[in-house]
Amino acid sequence: MPANTIVDIGYNGVSVDEIAEQFEVSPGCVEAILDYAKSHRTNAGPNVLEDFLSRHPFAVAYRVSGDGLRSASTGTETVRHNEFSSMSVAAPKLTRDAFREMYAQRKPHFELLDGAAVQKSLPARLHSILQFVLSVMLKELGFKSRPELTLAIDETWEPTPDVCGVLGPEEDPYPTRAVAVAIEVLSLDDRFTRVIQKCRQYAAWGIQDILVYDPVSREVWYWDAVTGGLIESKETYRFRSQPVEIFHNEVFRRLEDELRP
Repeated sequence: MPANTIVDIGYNGVSVDEIAEQFEVSPGCVEAILDYAKSHRTNAGPNVLEDFLSRHPFAVAYRVSGDGLRSASTGTETVRHNEFSSMSVAAPKLTRDAFREMYAQRKPHFELLDGAAVQKSLPARLHSILQFVLSVMLKELGFKSRPELTLAIDETWEPTPDVCGVLGPEEDPYPTRAVAVAIEVLSLDDRFTRVIQKCRQYAAWGIQDILVYDPVSREVWYWDAVTGGLIESKETYRFRSQPVEIFHNEVFRRLEDELRP
């Protein structure tokens, strides 16, 4: 089956999962090709996939042929396409510009984490309410409270903490220097290893106060610079960026108030 058939059948309403199953490639690969085609294809010509591969180095290493994967440089078959899903290919990291071009209009939103596009979890009711409560309380503590503020501090990172606390002058449209506070609110399908990855990067940038709240278990963690990891915060957390503290029982009391009908 010709590679450009991915684009053609995608335009004809076949789902990403069905295309991925038919070609035995990952849904992410199919989505990336179709997204690029939608934004760059001006006619029904067959060259959109070649254009995509030429512009995006993470996809150039291999091209999908009718019966296998062929090396982009030699054209020789390297592995059967039914082995594609288990093959690991070292790929260059996405830059901010490439990430924004490919994912800026996607919903649910994506984050750029160490050069990889990662879809954010869909915020459920508990997550949304706790995010609101924390935003209000940060403002009461003297921070400029900024929910869902994208951080553009590194070329291959563009995370969006659930709530940021800012002190001093702000940058527009995105902070390119460390903010004072970054808070993550866990969702049901969040991978904790991914949360730790984000927190570690926040710390590397110099964000002084990094907190993680779980609205289900009512647990709280903070990033400890000495151990380089998350430590459970029992009753209260004293901020390092300014001399104030947040009481977790008050956070969850307000959450319960908001949950009442």
